[in-house]
Amino acid sequence: MARRKRKNQKAREHFYRKPIMIFALILLFVFTGVGVTYFGTAYLYSTVNPVIDDPNFYIKTLTTHFFEDNDAEMMIPIILCESHFRHYDKDGNVLVNMEGSSAVGIAQILTSVHPDPKILKRYNSMSGTNLSPEDLDVTTFSDNLRYALILFKVNGTKDWACSKKVGLSR
Repeated sequence: MARRKRKNQKAREHFYRKPIMIFALILLFVFTGVGVTYFGTAYLYSTVNPVIDDPNFYIKTLTTHFFEDNDAEMMIPIILCESHFRHYDKDGNVLVNMEGSSAVGIAQILTSVHPDPKILKRYNSMSGTNLSPEDLDVTTFSDNLRYALILFKVNGTKDWACSKKVGLSR
């Protein structure tokens, strides 16, 4: 009888131990796979992801869509000429004109002159808006594009030297 008890007890221990071992192996495989996937992906993005490495990665697409959506397709070749679709330098700072002018950003807006209250007043009367120079910071990507559109709507392309180079003076 004692022998049978020991045998049954060993069988129960083996029976209870087996699922725990299987569960432990499953957890090991799952966590190892997830860990490798997570850390492998993090490593991959930190070393070769162009979005992280290039602050201007989506700028061309956003700029093109912005001007197409606002019926200002003429600005696209001008922006290409002015900044090559870059708003940031390689360090992530706002692109500044290297020839000494106060031009900044993707549309190379002159910060010494713009945003000009007279231009904004004309634009406000044309479009029914109420913008002031304080509403626009041409060093930011979105406001640089917005103000470039305002300049285009009010003055055409004459504010950009590149408009003459690409033959789009208007």
